[in-house]
Amino acid sequence: DLNDNVDGPMKQALRSIITSAGGNIACEAKEDGFRCQPHFNKNNITLFSRGLTTFDHRCFPEIVDALSRLNLEHTILDAELKGTAKGYAGFKAIQARAKYGTTSDTALRKYLSEKVPANPLELIVFDVMMYKGESQITKPYTERRKLIEEISLQTNDRLRTSEHYLFETTDPIIALYKSIRHQNREGIVLKQPSLEYLPGDKTHWIKLKRFETLDLALVGFYRTPAGKNTPAQKFGKALVAAYEPKRAMFQTIGIVNLVRNNPLT
Repeated sequence: DLNDNVDGPMKQALRSIITSAGGNIACEAKEDGFRCQPHFNKNNITLFSRGLTTFDHRCFPEIVDALSRLNLEHTILDAELKGTAKGYAGFKAIQARAKYGTTSDTALRKYLSEKVPANPLELIVFDVMMYKGESQITKPYTERRKLIEEISLQTNDRLRTSEHYLFETTDPIIALYKSIRHQNREGIVLKQPSLEYLPGDKTHWIKLKRFETLDLALVGFYRTPAGKNTPAQKFGKALVAAYEPKRAMFQTIGIVNLVRNNPLT
C-alpha cells in the first residue's frame, strides 16, 4: 500500500526493487475487476476465472464477440474483466451479469437487452501464456508484452491492452501511482522485464494499491490450513466489523489476511 508518504524508506525500497530487476522495472495500471483468462480452442472461447472456474460466456456477449474477431486458435491470454462505468458501479455491473449465468436463456436475454447497452464491459489484456499452440510462459515479460500488443492491433473498443511503462528511476513510478490514484483507480503493478510467467507467484508481481484507513474491530479469527509451501497459521485471517452509531452495534464488513509478505517493508 502506498499513500502520499512516498519519500525516504519508500523510495529506498523502490530503488532496491529496480536494482533487483536489473536496472529497470515494468509498470502497469492495475484494473479493478474480475481476473479472466480467455482460452481459444479452434472456434470455441472459454472464459476462466480464478480457481479454474468458468464464466458463463452467454453473460458477456460483447467480450466474446471482440475475442472471436481475433481469429486465434490454441491461445491463452491473461486479462482483467472490467466495467466501463466509473468507480464501484463498473465492478457491480460484472457481478450482476455473472449471477445471471444460472438463469434461463429468456431471463438472460431480457437482462442483457435492457442493461448491457448502458453498462458495457471491456477486457484489459496484460499477458499471454500460449500463442497458436506455443507456450509463452518461459519467455521474458518483455517478449510476451510485445506479442500481446501485436495481437491487440486487431481489437475493437471492448478489448485493449493494459497501460504499460518501463522506468529506471523511482520518481516516474511515484508520479504514475499518484496519477492513477487521483483517477480513483486501484493502483499499479511492478513486474521484472526479464522474468518468465510464474503461475500463482505472489512475490515478483508487486502491487502498489490505493487504500483508505478504517477504524475496525476484530470480532473473529480463522485458522488458515497449511499450504503447499506454507505452514498452518493459528490466526491466519480475521473477521472485522465497523461500528454503526445509529444502530449502536457493530456490523461485519469482511475478512482480512493477518499474515502478509510486503516487499516494500
